[in-house]
Amino acid sequence: MAGLIGGVLFANLFGKNYLNQTGILSDYFLSKYKYMEIDYGNLFFYILGKRSMGILFLWIMGVTVLGCPAVWLYLVWYGFSAGMILSMSVMKFGVKGLMLCVGGILPQYVVYVPLLIFFLVKVHGMSAQLYYGKYLSGSSYQPKKQLIVPYVLVLVMTMGGILAGTFLETYVNTGFLKLILKNF
Repeated sequence: MAGLIGGVLFANLFGKNYLNQTGILSDYFLSKYKYMEIDYGNLFFYILGKRSMGILFLWIMGVTVLGCPAVWLYLVWYGFSAGMILSMSVMKFGVKGLMLCVGGILPQYVVYVPLLIFFLVKVHGMSAQLYYGKYLSGSSYQPKKQLIVPYVLVLVMTMGGILAGTFLETYVNTGFLKLILKNF
């Protein structure tokens, strides 16, 4: 929530200078996107790579002392980014900007949000148990070897969800966004 509020404040204080510059909210980009021919294969692997690298990085961080802070920083950054893009699109397009933001996250975020909550809780929990266990009240200590298999399964399950979300983002969301942009 702090990141979201920070992003909204930042956009309102400093974002007005950037509204008309090139980027995903520029009139040029949005007009081109409406009629763009999309190479779905390349887009799928691009999105999959982007989503997977962040997940792999956080998963690895989960077995280090930096796992807990990495999860918190990720959440703050995600909130900040969401606040920025939401505020800037509403400042530029009004209610249509809100529709654009909602269109940009549906339907894939129906998969991504619960998946990320599950994943981040597990990554935070792994790091906390390995390095901050004595500070966790009521936590039961498990030997490190017993933590490995469930933690690998967390990655496998998360990557499966990322694959499903990437499919939706590539093949469903692009059409959904084009439909919304026809009203711009």
